[in-house]
Amino acid sequence: MRSFVCALIICIGAAPIAASDLRHLEDATLRSVYFIDRQEGWVVGDEGVILHTLNGGRTWGRQASGTRASLRSVQFLTQDVGWVVGREELAYGMGSAGVVLFTRDGGLTWKQQMPGTLPGLNQIRFIDLKTGFMYGDGSAQFPFGAFKTTDSGQSWEPIPGPRTTSWLGGDFYDGTSGVMVGAWSRLATLRKATPKPGHAPRLLTGVWLSHMLLPKDRTAVADHAGSLSGRDLMAVQILGKKTLAVGQGGLILTSVSGGSAWDFAKTNVPTDVLANLDFHALSAVRDNVWVVGRPGSAVLHSTDAGRTWSLQKTGQNLPLHGVFFFDAKQGWAVGDAGTILQTTDAGKSWTTLHRAGTRAALMTIHSLNKDTPLDTHVNLGAAEGSLTMSLRITAPDASTVAWGRDQDARRYAAALRLSGALTGETLWHFPMPQHLEGCDKQTILAHWNELHAKRAEEELIRQLVLTLRIWRPSVIVSEPPQSKVGLSSLVGEAVQEGVRRAADAKAFPEQLSELGLEAWSVTKVFSTSRERKRPGDPTLTQDNTEPRARLQMSARDYGLVADSLVKNRYTPLRAERDYLQITPLLKNGESVRHLLAGVTLKVRETQRQIPLDDKIDAKLHQALAGRRTAIEMADNLADPARTMALLPIALDKLPDEHAAFAAFVIASRYAERGQWYFAQEFYLYLADRFPAHPLSAHAYRWLIRLNTSGEAKRRHELKHFKVAEPITVAKKDGLTAPKEKIIKVGHVERAATASILERSGIRDWNKGAPQLMKRLAGYGPIWSFDPATQFCLQAGKRRLGDIGVSNDALNRFRKLAPTGPWHDAANAELWLTERGPNVPRRLARARYTEARPFLDGKFDDPCWQKLTPLILDNAVGATAKEFASEAMFAFDQEFLYIALKCAHPVGRRVAPVKPRSRDAELEPFDRVSLLFDLDRDYATYHHLEVDQRGCVRDCCWGDKNWNPRWFVAVHGTETCWQVEAAIPLGELSSERIAQNSAWAFNIVRTIPGRGVQAWSLPADVEPRPEGMSLLLFQMGKAPSMRREP
Repeated sequence: MRSFVCALIICIGAAPIAASDLRHLEDATLRSVYFIDRQEGWVVGDEGVILHTLNGGRTWGRQASGTRASLRSVQFLTQDVGWVVGREELAYGMGSAGVVLFTRDGGLTWKQQMPGTLPGLNQIRFIDLKTGFMYGDGSAQFPFGAFKTTDSGQSWEPIPGPRTTSWLGGDFYDGTSGVMVGAWSRLATLRKATPKPGHAPRLLTGVWLSHMLLPKDRTAVADHAGSLSGRDLMAVQILGKKTLAVGQGGLILTSVSGGSAWDFAKTNVPTDVLANLDFHALSAVRDNVWVVGRPGSAVLHSTDAGRTWSLQKTGQNLPLHGVFFFDAKQGWAVGDAGTILQTTDAGKSWTTLHRAGTRAALMTIHSLNKDTPLDTHVNLGAAEGSLTMSLRITAPDASTVAWGRDQDARRYAAALRLSGALTGETLWHFPMPQHLEGCDKQTILAHWNELHAKRAEEELIRQLVLTLRIWRPSVIVSEPPQSKVGLSSLVGEAVQEGVRRAADAKAFPEQLSELGLEAWSVTKVFSTSRERKRPGDPTLTQDNTEPRARLQMSARDYGLVADSLVKNRYTPLRAERDYLQITPLLKNGESVRHLLAGVTLKVRETQRQIPLDDKIDAKLHQALAGRRTAIEMADNLADPARTMALLPIALDKLPDEHAAFAAFVIASRYAERGQWYFAQEFYLYLADRFPAHPLSAHAYRWLIRLNTSGEAKRRHELKHFKVAEPITVAKKDGLTAPKEKIIKVGHVERAATASILERSGIRDWNKGAPQLMKRLAGYGPIWSFDPATQFCLQAGKRRLGDIGVSNDALNRFRKLAPTGPWHDAANAELWLTERGPNVPRRLARARYTEARPFLDGKFDDPCWQKLTPLILDNAVGATAKEFASEAMFAFDQEFLYIALKCAHPVGRRVAPVKPRSRDAELEPFDRVSLLFDLDRDYATYHHLEVDQRGCVRDCCWGDKNWNPRWFVAVHGTETCWQVEAAIPLGELSSERIAQNSAWAFNIVRTIPGRGVQAWSLPADVEPRPEGMSLLLFQMGKAPSMRREP
């Protein structure tokens, strides 16, 4: 054991956190623990925390990691050589970035490898000093999401395999075989590949089992009916000839075939107890196995390699995320709120070595990401130091959503952490397909009942009661039970019932008797509301625009970064939020002063030990006022010339840390309102003045899309935008691009120099994109290989006539991209230049007509005769038989004509609406979406919608202010509704339609509560542009084609 070294190591809690440093290291969630001997070990977790002990855990010191990432796994090979991997969640749906740290001096210094290169990583495992594996999220560039080194980490080889969800755990027999487990019930075995004749052998290949092999009766673990899709498999360990895997919902799997086949472990733990457990990690020493998770009050233990199991009590409730046993007696477990536990008697008793809090002062409970009250946590957690946490009831539907959505729970937890909360939890039990979001309570419960053996409501209450007993909040903020939104009302009512039953020891008694929890009484319950408050309601209004001393900005501004992790595009946070006290009922005349009024807050229980200063420095106050003034100035479009003249001056006066955020907010607000020229100027300002700022990467992405967008160019031609004069910057910074390239396989763009963007040509349509792309590449291959950005770049090159260059790039992309929609899109583009009989994607045709149809919704015009209808397929659910959908297209040189026929059972007819308003509320109704991407960049497109009443809605690249002129007639019968529409081509493009002109397009029908259909897959309620196929314009008879197998 090494001698004790204290230099460069800071004892936990020894130094107070400065007012400007809002990293709450003391209560960061801890994710992984590893001991090299009985005395020396390391713990890693969120906020870039690395802790080190030399005395078995009695005292801990903090090692500087140089990152704020969520560190997920640590392993030391010797006392000096160690590795840590983790993840940073990227804003606005860009996925994740992997963090790889290594040390050669026991952690006194940590160095980072490959910044901006790899997707998010969850675990690292070395089997000897030279051979190791690390794995995490699958991505477009690295579809299998796993990497191997054979030279002690000097270089890493991507393991080939299909596109996957995120890998969360793995174990390995040797350097050529192993087992991996991951999100949404994914399992993989790794084995040495058999070389093909004439090809060099690849070292490893991943064999992906997309779902578990269930018994024929599909009986699920822990009394949950249905398949295991949606649960995460969290950890796996090889025990000689036997392999154990554990996951959510009390899931324990065993394999005696090296992972080729799996069975459910037979446990002596009652199923009603397992229904309360989510397993996060396991550790084994010979036949002794320990499993930890949520709640952290109980550890599952086996002494016979998983044949029999027993529950051990820890004496604390908070979830545990990592466990490590050095031998059969001595072990450690780590988890939320900085919790570190130790046992020296094989888990019979546990001692708390460190914990920064025991429960939450306040908990928010809500249904969807868009309802997350991040500002509540900013005000109470970050600004005032109270310990808060959040629970999201619904999860993405694993069977329908896009790749990467399995990371939602991790992104959600990171967002809550950034907002000042302890953490955010997501219940996997209640997946929410998009078509259900606007449905009533009965329809939602009916869907969940199919997954929970008609006991969904009781299961929801069980999980709420369990969460309340784990976190023991004094105050709850949830959604209004009286809400007109079915899902919000369902959650609000369930919370009230959960609060009542959490205090009743007779409710779910196994949580008390078997898991060691206690009944808990909540002091107060509030609701937030999207509806207008009524006079006399006992409400509290929180102003989110007022500067907070500890934040050095307003809650609205501080929450911007956290909000970017739960949304795919910028939307402003609320300026204020109303809270209505539900329980206890207030007497007449009583008022609500504060959410935590009357609640006793104790340090290391419900409160952080931080300095609270109500005073704001005069200079800071002035800077914040200037920032607020600049943003408010941008809201005024009455005098654009004056605005564009004054705003840069106002931004130049701001300190750098405020100017970057202000410029981003201003640009994003302009983009949101469709003032794309104004947005362009301020994104360019941000990129020029702060080229190394993380928000500048999003500026580059947006600028590339604008510069190459045929849809935006047409709106420019139609003078939809106010004119914006170019602006200049007064300051500039340097861009530090990663120079290290030790990843052997992958697409890497060269980084540009840090000089200010060349003004000549940067704003010219399609010409500025290559220069912007070089700057974006400075952030790493994660950004430059983004498929949507790549397709924009190639669309711009095509429009400039560089078709050969574009095709070469698409060929390179196709070789690297995994099989899937982006791969198919690249094939489709290449097919358009060399058309053969084999079509790579489902092809639709629009036929030229000499005679315009009379729009009455009856399809009796000559243009529709002898046309073969396009039949929509199931995209989500199975509705294509009962709700058959057809479409036809015709055109002349002025209009595109569309015919839609949507069948439905008798009794579902809805009368047409007269008169019809523009941009109507369509969510509750059967409707069809039309996506038209004229330049096939698969990023910017026209989106037109029509429902069974004939009501319409339209937007262009997310701009709802786009109001094209188009004509719609609807005709309904008892068994179907039909639409006949005409769209002036001039509203969409200035280019004349020619023979074999091609658009990317899709037709998507949403039947609320039943499912989604589409012409081309993947598709969902929210547009999936990567799923679009080709619409070919045909003047004469079409040649015969067949789709590629």
